[in-house]
Formats: sequence, structure tokens, C-alpha cells
Amino acid sequence: MNKHRVAVLFLCFIGIGWCEAQQFTVSPITRTTASGWVSVDDGWAQGVDLLKVRIRPEETIQGTPKLMAGFFNKEGRLIRKTTKVPHLQARGGDYQSLPPTLEAGRNYDIFFPIPPSIASGPDSWNAFVVKFGDGKDAAGAVYPADRGDLIEFDFSGSANDAAHGSSDSSTATVVPKIKQVVRYRNSMNGLIDGEWKTGLTTLRAEVRLDQGAEAGNFFVKAYFFDSKGLRIFDYQKPPQVEVKRGSEYVSLPPRWENETDYDIHFPVPPSIERGNSKWRTAVIVFGNPSVAVARMYPEGSAELDTLDFPEQTLVQTEQAPE
Repeated sequence: MNKHRVAVLFLCFIGIGWCEAQQFTVSPITRTTASGWVSVDDGWAQGVDLLKVRIRPEETIQGTPKLMAGFFNKEGRLIRKTTKVPHLQARGGDYQSLPPTLEAGRNYDIFFPIPPSIASGPDSWNAFVVKFGDGKDAAGAVYPADRGDLIEFDFSGSANDAAHGSSDSSTATVVPKIKQVVRYRNSMNGLIDGEWKTGLTTLRAEVRLDQGAEAGNFFVKAYFFDSKGLRIFDYQKPPQVEVKRGSEYVSLPPRWENETDYDIHFPVPPSIERGNSKWRTAVIVFGNPSVAVARMYPEGSAELDTLDFPEQTLVQTEQAPE
């Protein structure tokens, strides 16, 4: 055991849930529920479980302190990581943030959402770990406090984001499918060019993985073409769309699983609904860097191989209607 590790062991009192160092004191972490909107799992939701972390600087600090927080599974593997104060609505409607100056001896609370996608299932979280400061001055805590010693949790590896799965796409056989694409009028909100708009024509693609969910790095994209076959608009990622009135906004699913149907929503911008730039054909592409499938809407409105989109070489053939 090296000298640095011995020093950290003397500083950290994991048995009672807190760790004290030169820069900060981190109180025992507690659990609560969000009172407002929380950005989590690639969308926004209400009623999300939060972990409350209270820090107290031992000296006045200018600027944002170094932050490292993450969720670990039962095997001690990092599955989610953040280095920023999470984006969520605090009391009064403001969004939580740290002030530019942290005053010595004053308490500051930071809330970390528990992503619903890792709250249960085979790769669910087992421990939450947070650290403030750098090097020998770092202080931190583990929640629950009995899940291990602070120094046992390794942040050096890349987190396995549940929205993408693992990165072992080279060994998994991936079988993506677009079951159908339908057009509907969305009576709720959709995010277009940074603005929330209601009542948009929307394409809903129903996708699934027959196998290969463990490969990860999945995408769903949409390309819009005019009557001449020119690409006039695209989504490299689905925008956030309201799916439960006043309580949930989604984009990509937080976790991909095999033999599970997912609805992906693509609002159509009003600017391409009319005039010379009116769209005629949309192409939905679903897959990962190793394989992809595509489906047109409306079916038969163009020849797929005549339309220009970046994933054309990944797509072997257009899916026929089921």
C-alpha cells in the first residue's frame, strides 16, 4: 500500500458515511424525491429519486470545484458518470447550480438524480460515489455508506451508458428492425430548433432489436427529402417529445433490450410542410456502426438507393412493410 493510499484511509471515515479533507467536508448522503423537472435518461421527467449531497468548504474557493460522481453496479463497475452539477429544477423553479464563490464554513447542497434506467434490472446500480476536489485534497462519500471504501471505486474507466450498452459491438450479432412508420398529429410538445411547439405533424417509428442489444452504440436518425430527391432536413438524434402530459419528455430509450418495441418520435418542422421546400419522402435509419436498416415514409415514394444519406453503405436493403 503506497503512502497516498494510507493518507486517504486516515482521512476517510466510510463507516459513518463522510470523508473530511483539506478543502471540503462531505456530509452523509441522503435520499429524497424531486419536486420539479429533472434531466435524466436523455429526457425530462418528474418525481425522480434524488441523492442529496451536502458539502462544506473548509476555505473559500473561487470557481467551480472539481467534481466526480458515478453509479457502480454490484461488481463494482462504473455504469454512469458525471463531472458536472446535474441539470434539474430546484425550489422556486430555478435550476440548481453552485455559486461562483464557495464560502468557507457554509453548506451547499447538490442533488444527483438516480436514472430510472439503472434503478432495476441486471445491470442496476448498487452504490453511488461522489468526490470533490483534486488529489490528496479530494473529499467524498459513498451511498449507501456500507457499500465499500471510497478508494475501492475506480473512475478511470469509461462508464457503460445504459442508453448505448457496452462497446463490444465487434462480437455481437445485431439484428435491428423498423416495424413500421406512421404519421400522426402530436397534441403535446415537441422540441424544434430549440423551441417547444405543440400540434406538430410527427413521424413515429416503431423499432426493435431481435438480438444484439448488448452491442450498444445504437442510433435512430431521420432524413427528409423533397420531390427532387434533395435532402432538406435531418435529425441525427430524435428530439425530445412530450409523451406523458406534463410529466415526461423522451428522446432515445434509456436502455436497449432485445425483443422490445420502442417508439421513436420525429416532429416535422413547419418550414418543410409547405412551399418549395415541402418534404415528400422521409427515411428512418436504425442501427449501430456495424449494421443498420432503413424504412421510407410514405412507402414507395422514392427509390432508396437514389437518396443520399450517410448510412447508405450500412443499409443493405430497405425493409418491406410487414
